[in-house]
Amino acid sequence: MTGIPELRKLQDDALRWLISVYDPAACGWGWLAHIPPNEQNSAEVVVALIGHAENLSEHRQLLVQCTERQLIKSEASITKDWIWVAHALLQVKAARIYPDQTSLDKAIGNALDKVNELWNMREGGWPDCPGEPCQVTWTALALILLRDHLASAKVTGAARFLAAAQNPDGGWGLWNITEAEIERQFQSHPRLIARASSQVASNAASTAMAALALSLTNSAPGRVSKGANWLLTHTLETGGWPVFQQIGLRRDEPYTYRHFSTAWAIRALLVIDKNYIYDESVVAAIMYLIRLQDIATRGWRSSEDADPFTWATCNAMDAIAEISDCLLIRTPNMFQVISQWHNMRYLRGISTVESLGQRFVFNGATSLAGSLLITILALYAIALLFRTPKPLQLTSAAVLCIIAGIPWVFHLKGPLQRSWNEAIGLVYTIVGLIIGILLALGTVTSILLRMQAKRLTLSQISRSRCPPATSPGWLRASQVGTRGRPLALGIRWSAFS
Repeated sequence: MTGIPELRKLQDDALRWLISVYDPAACGWGWLAHIPPNEQNSAEVVVALIGHAENLSEHRQLLVQCTERQLIKSEASITKDWIWVAHALLQVKAARIYPDQTSLDKAIGNALDKVNELWNMREGGWPDCPGEPCQVTWTALALILLRDHLASAKVTGAARFLAAAQNPDGGWGLWNITEAEIERQFQSHPRLIARASSQVASNAASTAMAALALSLTNSAPGRVSKGANWLLTHTLETGGWPVFQQIGLRRDEPYTYRHFSTAWAIRALLVIDKNYIYDESVVAAIMYLIRLQDIATRGWRSSEDADPFTWATCNAMDAIAEISDCLLIRTPNMFQVISQWHNMRYLRGISTVESLGQRFVFNGATSLAGSLLITILALYAIALLFRTPKPLQLTSAAVLCIIAGIPWVFHLKGPLQRSWNEAIGLVYTIVGLIIGILLALGTVTSILLRMQAKRLTLSQISRSRCPPATSPGWLRASQVGTRGRPLALGIRWSAFS
């Protein structure tokens, strides 16, 4: 598979990590290393390897083992698992890597039958489990992955369900049900009612998946456009979209599921209209997605505070492939152009100063060097201040510490990608600690100096009241007692010194 070289490398690194976390004993993948494999994660990685590996023959044995153990013999029971299993088996068949085509065809038929059984004919969508409300996410997922293998009535019904579930603001929530229905569903878990109710509101993952599904099935173009507009106007300050934490009940037991909103949203927007690659929000989201690749493992995190997961890595690789295909249509060096433009436009990864209509740009190294220089100068000035009258010392030192912290705030905000609140809070917490340490050191030093001065004074007084160890020449023997001690003559020694 070819593509933009920089993006191709990101995918290759991610593929190596996926191979490294394969469980050879259970022949599959879990959502994290050392987690027991499951059907969904195994299916997602199989699809990623088939779709993105340069040399599929290198992984043939591994894919055959996983297909046999995790997919053909799947014992899945929920909608999303069967959707992914069916999709992965179809990809395995298309890649011609499984030797027993008869068993493979039988497994594909079984998986598609399970997906069809879980379809809710009355509502037109798919629930997580039978008897539960239909969900936007799993209905959209079925259309995205299996639209060419489902009956037209199901595709039409699912598209109609998604169109009707769109919120007035143009986005989609997890489901489109009333408050009374939510209370009924969660009556055995009243603490979850408020959180479940909030999932009716639009979120990035549901909106992206619904808009992508409708776009791929050529349904409701007006609603797709509204969904795209919602995504473009609800991005994070750092770029991208927040993770959506889905919550629900399975057989009356609560469950949660994280959706990699940024990966889904980028993919959806570029499928809807490839010209979105020029939109500032999409460019910022692409840069954010690239930053989420873990430096150590090269797997992908769904957010900056998450661990690298197999499913997040697969989602990201699909988005990267869409970005690469989109850029190749325009010009091979478009990625470099967009990256440089983004850095200049959004001040991310760099520090900038604007003055008189001019923008001065500093990279991370220059920003760090400038911050260190200003800090050193501030510390030197503080040292000089202690030669001034005491009333000015503390106030001036505190002001200089505050000034020295300003470039560090900009360094954290720019190159280190912190928010203003984080940057200011972190820097001035450290500044406060430094001022506190200086105060403590100053107080201790002052006390020690006073104690030392007092000892010197006492020592001088003591020496002034006692004769020297060796008697001077003017001391006559008659003035010395029988034991060699000077007699009390009432003479002040200081008078003769």
